[in-house]
Amino acid sequence: MGIKHDSKHNQLRLSKGFNLKQHRSDFILAQYETRPDVTVENIQQV
Repeated sequence: MGIKHDSKHNQLRLSKGFNLKQHRSDFILAQYETRPDVTVENIQQV
């Protein structure tokens, strides 16, 4: 499983990995909001 952080759009993209996906729908997008004083740098678990 892979987690890609898109800080420009405040989204996380989760996937089974490039070789394990059969369709584009195998990706899951998760949006998040943080307080102005919080910075998301290292995501280890969702």
